[in-house]
Amino acid sequence: MQSRLNVLMVTAACHPDKGSEPGIGFTWVKAISKYYDLDVICGEKENNKNAIENVLKNDKELADHVRFYFIPRDNFTQIEKKIVKIFYPFYYHKYKCWMKKAYKLALELDKNNKYSLSHQLNMIGYREPGYLWKLNLPFVWGPVGGNGNIPIQYLKVLDIEGFTKQSIRSIINFFQIRYNVRVVKAFKKTSSLLTTNFNNKNTIKKIHNIDSDVILVSPTFTSNILSKIKYSNNNFIKFVCSGNLISTKNLPLIFHSLSKIKNRNWSLDILGDGPLLEKWKNISENLGINSNITWHGKLTKKNAIISMSNCDVLLFPSLIEGSPGVVSEAISLGLPVICFDKDGQKDIVDKSCGILIPLDSPKNSIKNFSIAIQSLIDNPEVISKFSEGALKRAKQFTVDSQLPIMLKAYKKAIAKNTFKN
Repeated sequence: MQSRLNVLMVTAACHPDKGSEPGIGFTWVKAISKYYDLDVICGEKENNKNAIENVLKNDKELADHVRFYFIPRDNFTQIEKKIVKIFYPFYYHKYKCWMKKAYKLALELDKNNKYSLSHQLNMIGYREPGYLWKLNLPFVWGPVGGNGNIPIQYLKVLDIEGFTKQSIRSIINFFQIRYNVRVVKAFKKTSSLLTTNFNNKNTIKKIHNIDSDVILVSPTFTSNILSKIKYSNNNFIKFVCSGNLISTKNLPLIFHSLSKIKNRNWSLDILGDGPLLEKWKNISENLGINSNITWHGKLTKKNAIISMSNCDVLLFPSLIEGSPGVVSEAISLGLPVICFDKDGQKDIVDKSCGILIPLDSPKNSIKNFSIAIQSLIDNPEVISKFSEGALKRAKQFTVDSQLPIMLKAYKKAIAKNTFKN
């Protein structure tokens, strides 16, 4: 049997019981460990150390092939939270400090181990590439995202904090991806690049002339037992929205769209919590639709999946995403999706499993979401057709389906190094 190659990995977010980036981080570690031995420098946060150690106790194969090294990721103090609200880039200053600690440990590990490559797995944002690229090892980076922006005409729908943050972010994005010294060096040193969606792929190709492979994968697909074709019951449709209640998630668009529906043969489950909860409740009440809405608050990953599985259609009006896990999870449960024709959701949802709405103006968006919703209410049999398409489409985005892309990136990086030597 061929001996396994060793990989040094940094994953700032990694948790077996969380969704989003922590869930993606752990999912990839587990998947890659089937083929490579991994030393993983991991951010310690949200009790993930105990959760990971519990998994290792019950998963001998994983324990045999992965060693975790934890470095605490400090929470923001109240003062730092206020600074981030005023000046969002401060977040990356603190993240950069953690990356320096991770690199210091990486240097020590590299002295005592023979690694075939290094991999900066997450966080996915390109603006903080870490420092693994400085090692004398083939360097795999990604999946990388974070260079998408909200169209200017949609900035006005955000609250003051969101408007300020996204305006500054758009300006920084333009310059940082082109001229930041460490970002540029990291791109140049990358042996294999992975990106979160085709928009990121095309942007990086245009600016840095670097090809990349796109990874589109949900954090987990543990919900297979709940996956089934959806049928509307008595022409009553249960819609669902899921995510943090922040202005970029754009839920008022859904409220305004639903308020235009002719009848009330629908309900809306909202999964998530955030600073705009009370403001958005007031908007739904003023529009006269709050009696049709159930606000669930923040749920555990398991309960969120169960709640989503009991609904019929995901409404996803988010204005900026990488590769949204909630969309992948929705189609894996058989839920059709109505979303914008933008970012990672554009790459996940096609006409077989949902409706893509053009991003042209806020006023037209409300109108087009409303038309799409009304079309499902008027023709509920379409939901079953979309649902069947969703389950088929979801098979393309499982970890097992996307893993060959990751393994190809590893082999490409190793081959480049072999050629150089």
